[in-house]
Amino acid sequence: MDPTNSKEYPDNYYAIAELAAYLLRGPRSITLASDPTGLHYWLDPVVRLKLSSSPLDITRAVAVYCVSRMMDANDESLVVVRDATWRARADKEGSKKQSLQWPSIGIAQTPVTGEDRVTLDALLRDLDESQSSFPFPIEGLYVCDPAAGSDQPNATVVRGVSYVEMSRLTRFCYVEMRWALDLPAQTRLDRAWRRLFDYLSKISSGQKGKPAIEAIEKYEIEPGSLASLLGLAPNQAKSPCPGSA
Repeated sequence: MDPTNSKEYPDNYYAIAELAAYLLRGPRSITLASDPTGLHYWLDPVVRLKLSSSPLDITRAVAVYCVSRMMDANDESLVVVRDATWRARADKEGSKKQSLQWPSIGIAQTPVTGEDRVTLDALLRDLDESQSSFPFPIEGLYVCDPAAGSDQPNATVVRGVSYVEMSRLTRFCYVEMRWALDLPAQTRLDRAWRRLFDYLSKISSGQKGKPAIEAIEKYEIEPGSLASLLGLAPNQAKSPCPGSA
């Protein structure tokens, strides 16, 4: 039987993709092995950047976790970069041949130290300041006027580009956006996003060969349980990175 016509595909791939998206988005908080319940100390996400390509290939999400604002913070407070990479194309092709039970995803957690903290702070401030440059189209309720927004420069469907996402949490607001990055005329936000993404990737890559941080990822729904709900791996499935819970 042609596997592309079997009942497993594409349903199996859709389930894998949903679980991968959940893992790419990351946990609600990170705790330390010395305090696994987060009774005294935990880290919250302050920014998450995600890069995916069209056609689908590799999807990567990097995020910064800092000590919760509910606690006292100082220059020595722990800052962690979480780096997650999903081989989407490999899973799509693999699910045509067999029923996959877990996405091909790798997750790493890297502490930010020294001058990297100063540079990261500057890049994040630049990202914050650049958000006003985002060219959001004026469209209104399009069903009332189907022609509305048709003359907007970013109303055209662009193929073969990179799509990016940004989630940013501050003391005052939360913003989440998704847009195409590889446009002819990049905005200040495009450039600031790329600089921060590349720098976080560099921090994560520099961790190779060094001891991993002893951290535990805390999710609203434990990934193994979500996998079971999706008909994938059993509830006791091993988490995609050490210390996840």
